[in-house]
Amino acid sequence: MKATDNLHRRYKHLFALPSAGTIILLSYISTLLVITIPNVIINVPSFQLITLITLSFIIVSILTLIERSITGKNTLCTSRRLLATSLFANIWWIISSIIGMILLQGQDHNQFFILGMFATISFRYIIIRTLFTERMRALIISALQPVLIAIITYNTWFPEILHNLESIIGGILLLIGAIFYVYKIEESGSRVRLSPIELLKDFLEAWTSDEVESLEEFMEEESSETELETVFFKFKQNDNSIAIITNDIHPGPFYPVGSSNITAQIYNSLRQNDGIFPIVLHGIVGHERNLPSQKQVQRYLQSLHKENIEGESKTSSKPITNKIGNVTVTGIKFDDSILLIITLAPYGMDDLPSNLKKTISNEAKKYGINKIMIVDAHNSESGFFGRKINEKDIQDIIKTSKKVIKNLQKSSQLKFKTGYSHSNNESRFKFDDDIGPGGISVIVFEINKKKFMLIGVDANNSVSELRGMIKEHFKNRAEIEICTSDTHITAGKTMNIKGYNALGELTSTEELLKSLDILFKEAVKDLKLSSFEVSSVQSRVKIMGKQIFENISGSVDKVSQIGKKFGIMLLSLYIIIITIVTIL
Repeated sequence: MKATDNLHRRYKHLFALPSAGTIILLSYISTLLVITIPNVIINVPSFQLITLITLSFIIVSILTLIERSITGKNTLCTSRRLLATSLFANIWWIISSIIGMILLQGQDHNQFFILGMFATISFRYIIIRTLFTERMRALIISALQPVLIAIITYNTWFPEILHNLESIIGGILLLIGAIFYVYKIEESGSRVRLSPIELLKDFLEAWTSDEVESLEEFMEEESSETELETVFFKFKQNDNSIAIITNDIHPGPFYPVGSSNITAQIYNSLRQNDGIFPIVLHGIVGHERNLPSQKQVQRYLQSLHKENIEGESKTSSKPITNKIGNVTVTGIKFDDSILLIITLAPYGMDDLPSNLKKTISNEAKKYGINKIMIVDAHNSESGFFGRKINEKDIQDIIKTSKKVIKNLQKSSQLKFKTGYSHSNNESRFKFDDDIGPGGISVIVFEINKKKFMLIGVDANNSVSELRGMIKEHFKNRAEIEICTSDTHITAGKTMNIKGYNALGELTSTEELLKSLDILFKEAVKDLKLSSFEVSSVQSRVKIMGKQIFENISGSVDKVSQIGKKFGIMLLSLYIIIITIVTIL
């Protein structure tokens, strides 16, 4: 399993909490049960019980606000999460009280109430120390609410129940066990410079609260500088320039960290600063080429204005498509430059292996091709446990690409027109969260009175059947190819097994086809005789590489193993203490 898949698997349910209203209600119910069980046993009058419960609700509400202020500026520590911590911690208390009620009828049941209080403090300490604050503050916050609830519950009887030395000693041992449990996680060692707890906090602050500074600083220090290429295929119509763009950067790792939203950022930068109408596509590149920080993204964007022109043409070939096995490759040739688009739709596909770029480029050079832009269409999801690209697919990609390049080399060069349209800032389009802020870009080529529409969608893959539906919808108007950018603006934050929603899962097919009809008409209306220019930019930036994900994933695995081991030991200690208290 990939390191990124492993991280998603472990963290996809973190803080997937119910609504604030539900959490408040459940937290109050758990507090009600904590107070009610012992008071019912000792036959406290109903009015007094209602008074105690009302008072406890007020105390819990006030203490939650106090706890929030004690933790300082920790963005993870919201009132909702503190109440959720109280809810789950109170379950231990309720269980202890029920055990006491069943096993020890009469006054001795309060031994289990005290033991439950310490179990609740222990559980709260593990969560609060791990996620919210440092040791001493965590200990104070962990104890404050349970102790006050215990005082409210037993009222004037509270000093008397403190004579249950067996429960108090057992509870203190349980709390020491919890403190030791967190200590062992902290000292478990890490393959990276941060302690596992600090790494977890930084990761979760970025994941849940969009506070990326600490995580990006860490990832930048762990990253290495390299040179990346961005290729522009520009189509000039009088005063306008349309550009198809690919680069050696992968969108990721997750929003808003690093290059997760790189497609929309490139689009906005080129559109606003250079007046270019861009369509940004996914190159042959994997997660090892994620940029670690927004600092590196800005560094990259600033470099895009230093283009090196490598060729020009006023003619184009017709699009040529070939299919071998599961692989379909479409190519267009502009003098000695080729645009090549690879898809495995409707069969599953993810990032194509990075070495394919060099292999196919070397094949193109044999046919006198100066520059080749290779696009990973990324338009047919395989699902988390679905089909993966295999060796036969890789060989078929190479064979099909070679065949298309060979046929393009023999093809006639003709005058051509291009037209462009884009969906941004258009209220008439009703897109859902499976389409990122880069929207949908469309470029239509008209060559020898036949049209070819290239669709670029800022999305993370697409449902496998979508490409076929679009081709069928436009079959009498144009040949089409649809590509997604593999944006990671929602990656990991979607509560499904994949961690993202592919294009077509949220936005309906009907809405997509209606939108594409509009964009196609606008692009056709924009058709003008065009010339071609190929250019490239070399950018020096830091990339994350494979090792950083493997190190983080390995560190998480190690912490998880230690956590499970000592968690079992802590639970065993709790059971042993219950047994001893019952016997004594």
